[in-house]
Amino acid sequence: MHFGDLTLARSNISSCSSSIRGIWAGGADGSYSDIIEYVTIASAGDAIDFGNLSTANRAYMGGTSSSTRGIFGGGYQASPLSAGTVDIIDYIEIGTLGNALDFGNLFVGRYSAGAVSNGVRAVWGGGMDPPIKSLIDYVTISSKGNATKFGDLTAARRMLAESACSNNVRGIFAGGQQPVLLSVMDYITIATEGNAVYFGDLTEARTRSVSGSTNTRGLWAGGLNPNNSNVIDYANISSTGNAQDFGDLNLGTGAAGGCSDSHGGLGGF
Repeated sequence: MHFGDLTLARSNISSCSSSIRGIWAGGADGSYSDIIEYVTIASAGDAIDFGNLSTANRAYMGGTSSSTRGIFGGGYQASPLSAGTVDIIDYIEIGTLGNALDFGNLFVGRYSAGAVSNGVRAVWGGGMDPPIKSLIDYVTISSKGNATKFGDLTAARRMLAESACSNNVRGIFAGGQQPVLLSVMDYITIATEGNAVYFGDLTEARTRSVSGSTNTRGLWAGGLNPNNSNVIDYANISSTGNAQDFGDLNLGTGAAGGCSDSHGGLGGF
C-alpha cells in the first residue's frame, strides 16, 4: 500500500530506523544529495526534513542503526568537494532532528557496501573502491571511532547497499555484482569476528534490493536484474537455506532504501 513520498525523488539512497521513525539519507536525483528525512512508521504520510549529512552530497552509503542512533558509512561523494569514494562514517540521534555528525572512518573507504547491526555493532560488508571488496568491518555504535576489520565475505562483490539485514544475532548480505549478478547470501554472527559463511541463494540474482527484517525473517524486495525487479524474497534468519517467494511489489524498483520498526538492531545504545 502507498505510505507517502520522500521530499525529493532519488535513487541509491541509504536508510535506517528505530521502532518509531524511518530515516532516509543522501542519494542521487541526477545530482547527489545531503538530505536526511524521516517518517513516523506507525502513521502513513510524506517524509519530513530531518537535517543534512556531515559533509558534501553523497550516495551509495551503507546505513544501519541501534534503537537510538543511525549510522551511515562510506559512499560516493560529489563536488563541490573532490568527487570520489569516501571512508566517512556519519551518525544521527534518531529521536531528535538535526544534522549528522562525524563518527569516524571505515577500515577501507568504499561505496555500495551492505550494512547490518545487532543494536551494539554496526557492520559493513563488500563494496567497491575500486576494486571490488570482500572486506567486512565494524564499529561499536555507542562509542565513536574508526572501524575495525571483522573478516571477509565469501566473495568480493559490490552493489550490496540496502541489500543486507539482520536480527540481534546474525547479519545477512544478499545478492550483489562481481561483475556478474549474484544470488548468493552470506551470513555472519555479529558479536564475533570472522569470515562470512554461505547461507543460501535468493530466488533471483540481482543487486540493490530493498531489505528489512524482524527478529525472525529477512526480506528482500525488488532490485536490478539488470532491469527493475518486483520480486520479494524471504528467509528465516536463524536457519540457513535458499530464500523463498514472499510475493511481488506493485511496481518493479531498484536502488531504493527500506527499513522496518522491528529489525534485529532495535536494542543497545
